[in-house]
Amino acid sequence: GEVHQITRTRPSYLVIDEAHCIDRWGNDFRPNYGRLGAIRHALGNPPVLAFTATAGARGQRRILKSLGIPDARVIVTGVNRPNIKFVRVPDPNVRDARRKADARFALIRRLLWVMPEGRAMLFVPTVKAGEQLQEGLRRVGVDVPFFHSKLGTANERDMLLGRFTGRLNPPVRVIICTNAFGMGLDLPDVRLVIHWQHPASVEDYLQEFGRAGRDGKLSVAVTFVGERDESLLRFMAEKTADMAGGDAESKASALAAKFRAIEDMRRIATSMESCVRDDVMEYFGESTETRRKSLAMRIVERLVSRPTRLRQTQFCCDRCDGVYVDNADDIVHWAAGIFAQERPRRFLRRSWR
Repeated sequence: GEVHQITRTRPSYLVIDEAHCIDRWGNDFRPNYGRLGAIRHALGNPPVLAFTATAGARGQRRILKSLGIPDARVIVTGVNRPNIKFVRVPDPNVRDARRKADARFALIRRLLWVMPEGRAMLFVPTVKAGEQLQEGLRRVGVDVPFFHSKLGTANERDMLLGRFTGRLNPPVRVIICTNAFGMGLDLPDVRLVIHWQHPASVEDYLQEFGRAGRDGKLSVAVTFVGERDESLLRFMAEKTADMAGGDAESKASALAAKFRAIEDMRRIATSMESCVRDDVMEYFGESTETRRKSLAMRIVERLVSRPTRLRQTQFCCDRCDGVYVDNADDIVHWAAGIFAQERPRRFLRRSWR
């Protein structure tokens, strides 16, 4: 019905925003995203403009193929966010899972304590993990609300969202959330993004840590790294593939792509001898060397980018800054030093709600 209605109008252009969703969801969760190429054909093959801030080189090729424009020109602007600083935190070398989790809870509490006024987002892969994080933080005296799709009624979810975005009172400054919560949020003062475990792809990682520092001020992105992270993500990918429609070949192809994405992200999260920033930039095909941008690229940036002065400092990531990631004191000291550069610290001495 909708497609037939659109085809009657014969639009001059097909413009797609958040084009990474074609690759991210088009094979399973939202199969209609994968049919945009056929819709374009039904529209008479109008010129296409597709925009995304989070598609790696392989993802770009898959998006173009899906849209039926494999040879289209691709303009890639910079993904580097110099005002965001990265730290990867491996679990302590102990067998007791409770002790590993307790070490994370304690570190999160301390990071929230040294964070200046602003917001913090704690990303979790599943509702179960979010509930465990919420309970663990309560045990160390930090009460943080958890936003997820199964939370109460739609009105209750909207109220919590409104409190976090500043639309409603009393405000919420710290929130636990799944990755769907971060999509579309454009808050200026997220100072701290914490991943309970690394995401399922570098694209997701960029999308989520990119919630931080949108006003150009210094911010910190923390990623906890555990031995079982990859197995959980692979299990979730298999479950999603099983629930998807399509034939066995297309399912297998989609699952293989998800496994490659998990491995790419795993490498960045665990390669402690390499720079996080360089690895992310390399994944998206951006040179770490300063290069003169083409006129077309500069025009696109001027049209679609919001002018923001980004703070560049000597801080970068755990590897470049020599952070002892096995030492919580060193991590907290490093983060506090970053926050202190922006302005004199005004510690968050209020209810976490």
